[in-house]
Amino acid sequence: VGGIVGYNLQGGTVQDNQSSANVTGTSRVGGIAGENGGTVSLAENTAKNPRTIAGSGQGVGGILGVNTATGQLTTGTTTGDAVVTDQHLTVTGQSKVGGIAGINRGRLGGTEGHSLTNNAKLVRATQGLAGGVVGAQEGTNITTVLSYAKNLGEVIANKGAAGGIVGQNGEDHQVQHCVNAGDVTSNNGYAGGVVSENYGTIAD
Repeated sequence: VGGIVGYNLQGGTVQDNQSSANVTGTSRVGGIAGENGGTVSLAENTAKNPRTIAGSGQGVGGILGVNTATGQLTTGTTTGDAVVTDQHLTVTGQSKVGGIAGINRGRLGGTEGHSLTNNAKLVRATQGLAGGVVGAQEGTNITTVLSYAKNLGEVIANKGAAGGIVGQNGEDHQVQHCVNAGDVTSNNGYAGGVVSENYGTIAD
């Protein structure tokens, strides 16, 4: 379920879109797309209304529920960071919940000087794997990468892992040039400023 697109298929492009809607579903729930296998390019979000992206299952994100192995999310901005979620947004789900993407199996991020930025008021996972940017990086794609991303919002896991950038970074996956400035809390599990549970690579 997505605020703009349910499933952006491989070869599809979503560019400079915004959603000010509440979005509710089970799994694969996103503010822009429930699932992305194509290209999503976003500039700064300017929505002002309080809203919630909520899922009762896995893969819930402020922008994408799931970014597949062929999916790519980038910033379209050329001036400063791209703050693609705002302080009026709350993102909640059971597990694998992220301010930008619940699950990443492809490529996400900005460029040097133009970070992909989450500023959602709250990202919460009731069963763990909450991340300020991505809930979980997973899958068999060895090119799964999150780069040049920032989190400014609060991240909470009622239990399980909570990370300022990523809740869980899977084996062979990469987190590069990412900065967290938000509060991170796990009530019963690991909490990390950048990544809570890391099986891959974190690089500056």
